[in-house]
Amino acid sequence: MTGEAADSAGLTQRELLLEMRSEIKAIAGRVDQIVRDQAVAAERRSTMSDRAARIDAAIADHGRRIGDVEDYVARERGAVSLARWAVGASGIALVLVVAQIVSTVAHAVDPSIPQVP
Repeated sequence: MTGEAADSAGLTQRELLLEMRSEIKAIAGRVDQIVRDQAVAAERRSTMSDRAARIDAAIADHGRRIGDVEDYVARERGAVSLARWAVGASGIALVLVVAQIVSTVAHAVDPSIPQVP
């Protein structure tokens, strides 16, 4: 082929190679951008996974602490109930002691009044 035939047919081999080179560079740039995007996405996924793990650990810790508080509340309710029984028993004992003191004093004043044992 002569030069005129090649010109009329389209691109020369050099022009074709230069065009392919520019397209390859453009494709390489796109691939590099995709690789960077994938790296950023992988880093974000890793960060989110770490955060999710920390949140799960915090939730588990809070659940454990809530269980501890519930156990403490149950023990304190038992202690309050026991204290109520103790106050009631000591109140009854106080009434009986006062009754015995009154009985003893009354018997001392008037021996005809029976003394409570």
